[in-house]
Amino acid sequence: MKLRISRNFLAAALCSLMALISVQPAAAKDIRLGGDIKIEGDGDTVAIGGDITVDGETGDVAAIGGDIDITGNVNGDVGVIGGDVRINATVKGDAGVASGDFLLTRSGTIDKDLGVAAGKAIIEGHVKGDVGVAGGSVEISGRIDGNVKVRGGSVTVADGARIGGKLTVEGPNEPVIAPGASIGGETEYTYMPEGAFVWDEAIVHGGLVALLAIGVMSFLFMAPVALVIGLFLVFIMARFSERTVEAFNSQPVSSFITGIGVVVLLPLGIALLAVTIIGLPLAVVLAPLYPFWLLLGFVGGALGLSRLPFRDKVPSKGLQLLYLLLALLVIGFVAWIPFVGHILLFILFLMGTGALTLGLFRNGDGETATAAQPA
Repeated sequence: MKLRISRNFLAAALCSLMALISVQPAAAKDIRLGGDIKIEGDGDTVAIGGDITVDGETGDVAAIGGDIDITGNVNGDVGVIGGDVRINATVKGDAGVASGDFLLTRSGTIDKDLGVAAGKAIIEGHVKGDVGVAGGSVEISGRIDGNVKVRGGSVTVADGARIGGKLTVEGPNEPVIAPGASIGGETEYTYMPEGAFVWDEAIVHGGLVALLAIGVMSFLFMAPVALVIGLFLVFIMARFSERTVEAFNSQPVSSFITGIGVVVLLPLGIALLAVTIIGLPLAVVLAPLYPFWLLLGFVGGALGLSRLPFRDKVPSKGLQLLYLLLALLVIGFVAWIPFVGHILLFILFLMGTGALTLGLFRNGDGETATAAQPA
């Protein structure tokens, strides 16, 4: 079952964080972690590491890394977060990119939709679907068969460029269109102050579900790591673990909303920091922490789930360990239930991520650190 993003704007921003692959956990045949990574082969791949190269024909690709270079054909969808991203091959599905600079070369082709969140996006190749760009500028000199929508940036359409559909720009500057460019549909421009960002329901939905997909697949391959992290939290960081459980069980709505904020805003913030000289060092530090925090989200959810039978009392360490293991087994089972299971894990993942975050700002009595301060 393929994850398909809204065709109107494939992910002008959040969706382009990972316009990913399949929501079926079994789809990922290869999980690659750490260091520089070279992806080749016909399987679906999730990669988190340094510089990442896709070389040779492969299946769906989801990657978080430094510079990402796709030179081999992809027989599916691509979803990547990186410093600079270049596609010099054919992608037979959708492509979603969050990066500093993005380049679709003259030899690059996207058979479906392209979504980009980047400081600068250059499209020299052929996109057969729609294009959505958020947060930066876009230069078009190639061919786009569908519609183009840019939010928060500027647009230059060069001589010889072809846009089959409508061009819509929302930003501080009107689009610059060369006399030799061809635009099949209407051109619309709406002024939007520099730095502003327009949210779109389809973008948010698509981006979060895509993040769930990579989270579920990664978790299935890293369940032993999740168990070790859970044990560390229970036995070594017991107070933080209790604060996380308290937030999960007593503030489920707040945990859920906080989780959405962290999952959505953190990668967007990293991408925006990466395009500035001052923010780049911080982006380099935060980028490797983001995938680890995604894993922690499942661990936090498992901790909260494991303590539901006990409610207001703290069980012994042995019972905590036993029920944590059972919770992880339940999560692994639910992950294989199509659609309904994925939605349940999505909710658990966001609640766990939010509970962990709230736990950082709670004291031992369950109050925020600020609230606990004497007047």
